[in-house]
Amino acid sequence: MKYFAAALIFISSTANADCPAVSYLQEGKPASCTGYLFTPEKELEVRTKVANYDVMTDIVKKQDELIGTMQVRINDITSNNIKLTEALSSQKARDEYQNYAYFILGAVLAGLASYAAVQAYK
Repeated sequence: MKYFAAALIFISSTANADCPAVSYLQEGKPASCTGYLFTPEKELEVRTKVANYDVMTDIVKKQDELIGTMQVRINDITSNNIKLTEALSSQKARDEYQNYAYFILGAVLAGLASYAAVQAYK
């Protein structure tokens, strides 16, 4: 069991020994490490996708900020609409009472004018 553990440690340390993040291979030569092999065209494609991803991430952040700003504006507009609706309904109630008062006043004045006219012709 001791030898098995020692063999595992030795194999794992030699398998990962000094593998650079990027290494260039020549055709027909074996690779010194495991990993991915890219042609220049594939590398360009991957770099383009990474650059596009970064651009899209920035766009999403800006859109999130814009959505937050728009949500604040919508909340403000909604609260202002509620306040204006309440003010309008109370104004309508006052206008209705004024209309009743003016109608009654007009009826009373018309009645008094008619009474005065009848009294003047007698």
